[in-house]
Amino acid sequence: MRDGERYAGLTISGREFLREEIRDCIFADCRFEDCVFRGCKFTACLFERCRFLNPKFEGCEMVAGECSDCLFNGVNFSDLRLSAGRWFPLDRADRCTWRICSLMDFELGKFGFSDAVFEDCIIQQCALRKADFRRARFQGTVFSRCDLREADFRGAQGYAIDLETNRLRAARFSFPEVVGLLSSLEIVIE
Repeated sequence: MRDGERYAGLTISGREFLREEIRDCIFADCRFEDCVFRGCKFTACLFERCRFLNPKFEGCEMVAGECSDCLFNGVNFSDLRLSAGRWFPLDRADRCTWRICSLMDFELGKFGFSDAVFEDCIIQQCALRKADFRRARFQGTVFSRCDLREADFRGAQGYAIDLETNRLRAARFSFPEVVGLLSSLEIVIE
């Protein structure tokens, strides 16, 4: 792959990328299936309507990327090495779908997840202060030991957030969905 190129409709399956440096590329409507990325570096890449199906990231680095309308299936971002003060490989991931993904130990303050879909994901020990989850939909997704202070969940549905293990001061929620937060307290509401 060449720096600064635009790739559209690209399908890559079962390929191993070894120590590649990819800069300023745009990927539109691309599909990456069962690919292995070892020692790769992605800088300022934009992914639009792409599908990431069961990729493996080993010793990779991502800086200042963006995703829009992408699908992440079976991705474990905790295998990434991030640099230059970045704690997550992307700047925004609005309208993306996350299936069977693991987001662990990341600094995601003010991160944009608006209109995203999370299915069977684990979000653990992440700093999500002021993160934007407006209109996001959650199914089978667990937040554990996260800092969600001042996060915006207005219009979001199906979230499962344990009040005892997550920090929620000044987080914003919509009624009636906010009542679901009480389920972790095992109380009876009549």
